[in-house]
Formats: sequence, C-alpha cells, structure tokens
Amino acid sequence: MPSTGDEEENLPLVWQKIEQSIIRSIDVRFNEFGDKLDNLIAGQQILEERIGGVENKAVNHEQRIKVMETSLEELRQQNKTLRSKLSDLEGRSRRNNLKIVGIPEGEEKGRPTDFVST
Repeated sequence: MPSTGDEEENLPLVWQKIEQSIIRSIDVRFNEFGDKLDNLIAGQQILEERIGGVENKAVNHEQRIKVMETSLEELRQQNKTLRSKLSDLEGRSRRNNLKIVGIPEGEEKGRPTDFVST
C-alpha cells in the first residue's frame, strides 16, 4: 500500500500530539500522586504530634505514680505507727482503770485518790 506524501508530512504532527497527550496524562498522574503524598505527609506529621503528646503524658503519669507510691508507703508507715500507739494507749487506759466491788457509787465524793488511799 503506497503512502501519500500528506500522510508522511502529518506523521510528525500526529506523533507530537500523541507525545503531548502522554505527557499531560503523566503530569496529571504525578500531580495526583504528589497530592496524595502531601496528604500522607500531613497525616503522618499529625500522628507524630499526637504520639509525642501521648508519650509526654505517659512520662508525666509515671512520675506522678512514683510520687503517689512514695506517699502511699509513708502513709502506710504512719498508719502502722498510729495503730501501734492506739493499741498501747487503749491498753494503758484499761490498766489504769480499777473497779472496786462492794463500795457504792459516789462514795468517794469527787476525790477517788484520797478515798482509795484511806
């Protein structure tokens, strides 16, 4: 099939149009990928900031827990000491109370020490 001269002259123009179409298509794809990449980068930055905030809060909470554990241990020691003192005081108060049987109530007339010593 013989080709005509017009077709041969138009061939570079056709190739140029095809090339431009392909380049536009590639540019559109690259722009789409660029936009998606920008969105991914922005999302990653947001996540990094959130993770940094969570890590800071975790460190803060760990420090607070250590302080509270120390306070708890001090309170436990104080509680133990106070319970011991309470037990001692209750025991002493029981030991210093005398019950004298056979003497009517009020016989000491407000002076129990003098009454018992006589």
